[in-house]
Amino acid sequence: MKTSKAEEKSILISVLDWGLGHATRCIPLISRMIKKNVPLILGGSGASLRLLREAFPALPWLELPAYGFQYPKKASGMGFALLSQLPHLWRVRQAEKALLAKLVQSGRVGGVISDHRYGMFHPDIPSRLLAHQLCPQVPGSFLALAPFFHLFHRQLLMGFSGIWVPDHIGSPLSGVLSSGMKADGRLRFIGPLSRFEGLQASKEKRYAMGFLLSGPEPQRSIVEDRILAQLDTSPYPVLLIRGLPGADELPALPPEVEVHSHLPPEDLFRKLSQCRRLLCRPGYSSGMDLCHIDVPVCFVPTPGQTEQEYLAQHWAKQWGIPFVSQNRFSVAEVMAAPSAGMCGALEGGQNEFERAMEEFLGEVRKNADF
Repeated sequence: MKTSKAEEKSILISVLDWGLGHATRCIPLISRMIKKNVPLILGGSGASLRLLREAFPALPWLELPAYGFQYPKKASGMGFALLSQLPHLWRVRQAEKALLAKLVQSGRVGGVISDHRYGMFHPDIPSRLLAHQLCPQVPGSFLALAPFFHLFHRQLLMGFSGIWVPDHIGSPLSGVLSSGMKADGRLRFIGPLSRFEGLQASKEKRYAMGFLLSGPEPQRSIVEDRILAQLDTSPYPVLLIRGLPGADELPALPPEVEVHSHLPPEDLFRKLSQCRRLLCRPGYSSGMDLCHIDVPVCFVPTPGQTEQEYLAQHWAKQWGIPFVSQNRFSVAEVMAAPSAGMCGALEGGQNEFERAMEEFLGEVRKNADF
């Protein structure tokens, strides 16, 4: 049966390609929309898009322009790296806007939810920006340029009809990253989003330590190499998740070390819950995932990545979670150090996501006979 353009219209879910967290936290969002029989299109690039395609193989997808940000090897170079790539970020944003305009004109897309892809909005359709970092932390050596960075970032937020913050009101998880933004009528706190929502933890503890790696190169590989060098003669069972969807080749390690490039959410949750302790990046999406895992954790921030450095300090103050330097940590010290978990972060507040989603879908239906 032939369908009208209105019936063919879908909601585009677009995710950023800086690390996997932007994709993983969209998994519960996509799952809930599928249960409501909402037609969807996945949009992204690189490993983030691969992860979503593996999680939802039946959904159509689009390759979007790649941001392709590369972290420098030295923390001192982060500010220069960010500043030098601002023109590229703006060009990608413009390319996103042009691509979305064609999709809207063709009648294929009737609404868009964008996780930190700043060009995925259009004046003729409802749009939501999913973002926790509304007031970015500026590298210390560039504090004098903070007003410029914040002005540039505010320009990136313009055009979206709404902004969803995956946190509770009061910003217990995101702190000043979201609470530092001036009042904006588009802002809505929808509660934390995690791919681990509703999953049951394993009661068995199989691993003395678990390592969950993530983030852009080369820093992901740098911390992996440091860990591998210390696990070469591991006398205890260890779990290593490399954070590389689609990677087939695995490093050679002792039999006590179980290594995976990537795991589906259910398997990953089960494996991580079987660890007596975890070491991972203090990425915001990782933090939301760890709220569902009752396991002590220690963070190792990406050097020079001001968001992770801030979150590590913020979560240490909030819940007593320790963090270590990437350049100096030892696995033995991490295993012996006092530690704490993230479960307390879910206490208090009310998840507003269902209501926010229904309002958004109502706008889409009203706008295009969805």
